[in-house]
Amino acid sequence: MGKMDTQKRFLVLTPFERPEVLWAMLNLRGITADVVSTRSGSAVVGSEKAKVYDDWDISELLGAEEPAAPDAAGDPGAPQQDQSFAEAPSGSRIAAYVSKFSPVGVVLLTAQLGEDVGNEAGVSGMVHGCRYLNGKIGEEVSAGMVLNFLDPLIEALLLGHADASQMGEKARKEGEKVLERMKAEKDGEGESDA
Repeated sequence: MGKMDTQKRFLVLTPFERPEVLWAMLNLRGITADVVSTRSGSAVVGSEKAKVYDDWDISELLGAEEPAAPDAAGDPGAPQQDQSFAEAPSGSRIAAYVSKFSPVGVVLLTAQLGEDVGNEAGVSGMVHGCRYLNGKIGEEVSAGMVLNFLDPLIEALLLGHADASQMGEKARKEGEKVLERMKAEKDGEGESDA
C-alpha cells in the first residue's frame, strides 16, 4: 500500500479575543502560523502534509492518532523554541499547546479536500472536528454544526476561500509589538536588579 503526500488545511478555534497576543504566544514557541480574528474568537490557520493512501487503510475509519503533548515535561508558558513545531506546525500539536491556556479548551477543525476525486466532479473532501482540553485530545465535535453556527469566516478560512496570511497580517504586526514590549519589560527588570 503506497502513500502520497497532499495538503490538509487546519483551523484551531480559540476563545481568545486578542489575536496579537495569541500570535506572540505561538511565536515564543517558534510556531509560525497565521492568526485571524473572527467574531467567534481568534483562529490559528495553516496547512500540513496529509497521508493519502492509494489503497484502503483502517486509519481512514479510526481517524488520526492522539498527538504527543508538545512539551509534556516542561512549563507550557516557558519561552523556548520547540524544534518539532518549527519543522512541522501540525494542527493537532498547536491545538494541544494552545488548549493549555484556555479553561474551555479549543476546537481543531481539519479539511482534506480534493478536486475531481473518484466519481465526484469539483471540490470534495472531508471536514473533521475535535476538542482539545489541557493539552489532550477530547471528544469529537460535529464539524458541520460548528461551521453552521459560528462566524462564516471560519469556514472560508478552513476551505481556503479567504486569505489567512493577508487577514493575519494585523495580528502579526501587533504581535511583534507585544513581543517588543515584553522584551523591554524583561530588560528593564534586569537593569533594576543590578
